Amino acid sequence: MANPQPGDGLQPAGPAIDIAFERGLLGGRLFATDSNQATHAGGQNNSSRVVVVNPITGSVTPFITNLPTGDHPSEQLAFKDGWIYWSQGSTTNSGVVGLDNGNGTNQSDIPCQDIVLSDNLFDSGNGQLTSGYSPFNTQNPGGTVKAFFNSFRLVRPGRIMISPWCRYAP
Repeated sequence: MANPQPGDGLQPAGPAIDIAFERGLLGGRLFATDSNQATHAGGQNNSSRVVVVNPITGSVTPFITNLPTGDHPSEQLAFKDGWIYWSQGSTTNSGVVGLDNGNGTNQSDIPCQDIVLSDNLFDSGNGQLTSGYSPFNTQNPGGTVKAFFNSFRLVRPGRIMISPWCRYAP
C-alpha cells in the first residue's frame, strides 16, 4: 500500500509502534504511528506516518505522511500544550546504507544540520564503499552533507514538531 487512503487501516508490513490519546486519560483523538518498515517491506522509503484512529470503527486517517523509514521508523508519541511530538528513528543502524538496508535501496540517514564527513569509507557489502549519511555506494570523503538532504522539511498547520533530534514548527 504505497499511498494509503483514509480508512485503509494500518500498513500491512508494519510495525505499528505507539498509540496515545492527545489528552492522555482525558481522551481526545487517538493517534498511532506505523510504517511499511523498509527492513520488512523491501525498501519502502518515506512510508512512516502518524495517523488518527477511530477507536469505535478502527478506521485510520493519515495525519502526517511520508516520514523517513528504514531500520527505525516513526515511533513514540507525546502531546503537550497543543503540540504533537514523535520520535523519528534513524534509517540505518550505523549511519551507512548497506546491503542489509533494502539491498542498498533504502534512504541514507538524514542530518538536521549541515555536517562534515570524515575521510572514512565503509564497506557496505560486496566491496561497495559508502560514506556516512550518503546513498549506497556513494563516496564523499570529507564532504559536507546538507541538512535534510534526501528528505523534505516538514511544515504543516497544527504546530507539529519532531523530537528528539530535529524539531519543526509552523
